[in-house]
Amino acid sequence: MTRQFTRAVAGNNRIALASCVGLFALSAICATPASADPECTHRAVINTQGNKPSSVDPDEIHARSGDSVCWKVAGKPHAEFYINYPSSSPTNSPSKSNGGWVVHVISVSHTGNSEKDTYKYDVVIPGGGKLDPKLIIDP
Repeated sequence: MTRQFTRAVAGNNRIALASCVGLFALSAICATPASADPECTHRAVINTQGNKPSSVDPDEIHARSGDSVCWKVAGKPHAEFYINYPSSSPTNSPSKSNGGWVVHVISVSHTGNSEKDTYKYDVVIPGGGKLDPKLIIDP
């Protein structure tokens, strides 16, 4: 009788262990988002009225060299848009959205000159117009 009980307990433990491993694997799969948001130091949301950009929140982004700044159009997960710098650019990253995001890694450093450390940029939605908020490089 004791051997049968020991075998039954050992068999149940194997089933329990297999169940736990299966549940753990399933939870890892279920916890992975279908399309992950990029890792960003700063996020900005582009608000629209129809197809026209109406505002960017925040209107002024303060970033440092090495920071990643990410923009997304509110309520439009796969919107096509651009972040362009009319004069010099603080990044070498692409300006066109990819998967609904524009991500710029800041590649310039703070100069101490407020004019040089302020980058006006354009938020452009094709066929919809543009805005011109600011990105400021901090020390």
